[in-house]
Amino acid sequence: MNRLAAGVFALLPILDGANGEASGQNLLKNPRFDKNLSSWRALKDRQGAPGEMTWSSLDADGSSLSGSLELRTSALAGRETYSVGQCVSLPTPSDYVVFGGRIRVPPAQQAAGYAYFSVENFSSGDCSGNGGSQSGLEGLANASFWSKRTEFASIRGAASLRLTASLYKRYEWQEGDQTGEIDDHLTLRAFFDDVFVHVTTEANLRNLVESLSTEFPEYRNTGQTVASWGKHTVERPTLSVKALGDDGRERDQRRIELASSDQIRLAISLKAPYSLEDPQSYPLQSLSVAARNNEKNFGRRPTLKFVIYRESDPSKKPVEVAIDESGRGVFESVQKETLSVILTERSEYRLRTLRALFECLKAAHPDAARSGEDPTDDQLLSMPLASYFVSNPPGDYELVATYHALEAGFWHDPVYSEPLRIRIVKKDFKCGKPEKSGRESPSPR
Repeated sequence: MNRLAAGVFALLPILDGANGEASGQNLLKNPRFDKNLSSWRALKDRQGAPGEMTWSSLDADGSSLSGSLELRTSALAGRETYSVGQCVSLPTPSDYVVFGGRIRVPPAQQAAGYAYFSVENFSSGDCSGNGGSQSGLEGLANASFWSKRTEFASIRGAASLRLTASLYKRYEWQEGDQTGEIDDHLTLRAFFDDVFVHVTTEANLRNLVESLSTEFPEYRNTGQTVASWGKHTVERPTLSVKALGDDGRERDQRRIELASSDQIRLAISLKAPYSLEDPQSYPLQSLSVAARNNEKNFGRRPTLKFVIYRESDPSKKPVEVAIDESGRGVFESVQKETLSVILTERSEYRLRTLRALFECLKAAHPDAARSGEDPTDDQLLSMPLASYFVSNPPGDYELVATYHALEAGFWHDPVYSEPLRIRIVKKDFKCGKPEKSGRESPSPR
């Protein structure tokens, strides 16, 4: 590749992960609960829910030589969480802790609730005194499978930390309960196994998180539209996809038209059918997508995926895309994710447009252009700038999004959106002309 191709097209940095190897060992004692619950203690305080911890022969790997930690609780009003934990001293200096483990919450229990891990930092070496910052994972509920959870948190300045396994049971008020101390005797239970606490430097954080993360749990899609949540029967959430206009507002049309130089800007919403105050409301794992500009999402399996395919393709083969995340949040109990999408699949149209861009850059830098031959098609497509340049091949497309949560939350069957139909109209690239996407094309000086 000539110096023009290597230099001019390297306009945007490539963000690599840390090169250091994953390091550190599990600081917990008896993390796999092979024979008993030694080193684990119930956390007793006035605010904790009544409960019990027992050893179970149910092992996350199905081993007959090991087991797991089982927690049970029957909550009272204002006392809904039962927790057990273990304190570990931290080697110094330590930048981050990576923690987590595997959780299973049997489905269709009479009580509603969820299980989760958290850590709390201490300046003392034995977890005494007042704790500092706390970090936790989203809770898992109603799971017929083992879910492995991994999270990391800063521990700079801490001398010890406590990892906690907790079981939260939602209390529902009963007639005649004036004190909040009436027990409904509906027990919630959950299992914990393969728990870990590792410390690492910032340079090794990415590799360690990814080495401790997991792929899909074993889970069979049941196709259910309703499920049991404690004493209630609840409906599944809904997933919707809308295009965003130039003004940033959602467009209600199910078919939109864009120029080939436009980014496909999307708003994806996940809505539970019940308000937060409703006894039927249930937790949902957060929306997340594998976006190239989201470096904080490493080691986590995204819950949101979507495919774009040509309407004329009976096989619905996905078109290659590049995704950038532009925002996320919760608005009136509805999770929202906004994205920008570019079609990056190899095509004659995309190659012609990229070569036109190259010729424009060559005209702007004539000295560099004399240093070698023009790049091949493969070199054009592999240049860093190529994946950011908007040249969507014209045609009619459909987009379908899928929400699939297996690491946390309550609803674990896939949820599909209605298709969004997209017509892309050809707009030739012209050197020195601004694109409608908001980026300005290079122009000779």
